[in-house]
Amino acid sequence: PWYYEQLDLGFNYRMTDIQAALGLSQMDRLDQFVSERHQVISRYDNLLSKVAVVTPWQSPDAYSASHLYIIRIDLLKSKASHREIFEILRSNNIGVALHYMPVYRHPFYKGLGFSQDACPEAEKYYSEAMSLPMYPGLSKEDQDKVIEVLSNSDKSWEDATKKAVKEASKSVKNIRSVYVQDQSAIVNGDNVTEFRVALKLTFEVK
Repeated sequence: PWYYEQLDLGFNYRMTDIQAALGLSQMDRLDQFVSERHQVISRYDNLLSKVAVVTPWQSPDAYSASHLYIIRIDLLKSKASHREIFEILRSNNIGVALHYMPVYRHPFYKGLGFSQDACPEAEKYYSEAMSLPMYPGLSKEDQDKVIEVLSNSDKSWEDATKKAVKEASKSVKNIRSVYVQDQSAIVNGDNVTEFRVALKLTFEVK
């Protein structure tokens, strides 16, 4: 989701015996899971090389389990905003998410006196970061769709903007038409509410 809140401190919920047994049964497949994640990463890194994003950096001295694949939107190159790209992907049934909102933004920590200006680098990261789908078994077809939609996000934004402008222009014409037609309502006492709404919107849209 785009936004979530921590209202209070939670609890340490320890796993049950059944959950522990299930976890142990998966240990033999752990290397396979991590290997599949790295295959997904390799394709993402390659396919995103010409997209206006910064891909995750991996130290050559480490081998990550790659729980998440977090990109950072290059807002200097992208026409669409961080939020707009997020919504474009979600509207195409791509489960992107934000990991994570700076902890001091949550109501619980705000109540302790933490300021939103406390960590400017965390704010910069938060304004750019987005997690792409990442799990063992992610198909090449689904991954290609993620790249395609992300690559075309600027065009999608431009198309949506043009459509919104066109609809707004049409609404203005309709409102002004209603305004002209309903002037007689003041005299007749009919549709006064509709007239006032149309009149108010006409000047607001201007």
